[in-house]
Amino acid sequence: GFSGRLADVRNMDISVFSQFARFTHPSKVDGNRLVAYPQISIPIVDPAYLIIPKFGLHATHYALENQAAGVPASQGRVLPTFTLDGSLVFERQPSWLGRDHIQTLEPRLYYVYIPYRNQDRIPVFDSAIADFNFAQLFTENRFSGNDRINAANQITAALTSRMLDNENGQERLRVAIG
Repeated sequence: GFSGRLADVRNMDISVFSQFARFTHPSKVDGNRLVAYPQISIPIVDPAYLIIPKFGLHATHYALENQAAGVPASQGRVLPTFTLDGSLVFERQPSWLGRDHIQTLEPRLYYVYIPYRNQDRIPVFDSAIADFNFAQLFTENRFSGNDRINAANQITAALTSRMLDNENGQERLRVAIG
């Protein structure tokens, strides 16, 4: 596998994930899988807001053995991805339990678009639906592994509020809903 990232190249972040894997099984489909996933994001950062549009191209190629009759041994898919992540930060300074604090209110919107591709003929070597949790709300693919990429045209809305100690910045409380 190989992963790389170049930050702040002409106000863009460029990253790539790639992986070669060989899968074998005594009674199922064997094969090689090659994944390349380059991405470009353009972070727009300010203390009060963050906007990150990101474009990617998820390419996967399979060279398979022991396929069922009529199923091609060489298969691939290329899926463009687009995400737009935006958040705001509002602050106020209340007193709580006799101490000064900073309370934040942080609304966030996350949009993801991935077009549909039929993946029925591609074997599932190492993919599964990921466990659902708060962080999963802000990921582009609901699957773990690289054999399945979900189709998506959806938006997620969330709201987080934190209570920070004014003296040392330590987080005392966090509440989030999405």
